Amino acid sequence: MNPKSPYCLECRDDIQGRSDKKFCSDSCRIAFHNRKRIESVQPVRSVNLILNRNRSILLDFLGNKKNHAVLNHSQLALRGFDFAFTTHQTKDAFGNTVSYCYEVGYLMLNTAKVRVVRNAV
Repeated sequence: MNPKSPYCLECRDDIQGRSDKKFCSDSCRIAFHNRKRIESVQPVRSVNLILNRNRSILLDFLGNKKNHAVLNHSQLALRGFDFAFTTHQTKDAFGNTVSYCYEVGYLMLNTAKVRVVRNAV
């Protein structure tokens, strides 16, 4: 065994063969790249989970038939709604900012009341 032989980037075992090899086997190479890919998309996955939870909470308050509902800010907060995460914002006809989680939005009417709206897609 050569003391200067390279080590596998995944399992840290000695590598036999060519001097420019980085992995001891195909399974280590695949595992290494899968782990790197998962690490790179994890922040996006975390934000998307929050956005989907927010959307689900808003849809629960609307139900299947309603296009809008007025409720207390605390009702959303108690369900775990995170007001810091939205997909986009628009202005309504009166110039008020409507924040959206995909196709469902909310408008702060005052410090205590929120109007939830379904965007016609």
